[in-house]
Amino acid sequence: MKNETEKECGCFFCITIYSPEEINEWVPDSHGRTALCPPYCGIDSVLPDSRIKLDTDFLKGMYKLWFE
Repeated sequence: MKNETEKECGCFFCITIYSPEEINEWVPDSHGRTALCPPYCGIDSVLPDSRIKLDTDFLKGMYKLWFE
């Protein structure tokens, strides 16, 4: 997830936006690996900002889609 175009990442479980520099744990998935939300909840629901505009409304929508 760390590359020059990603300035933020967001967790759609705990609805938190933070720097990708804070990520220190990854788990394998069907696409290679995914980050765990290190500073807050530890869940594997982290998205980079490289393809989408991250804000709390978007993260809340993702939460509803995946966790409700």
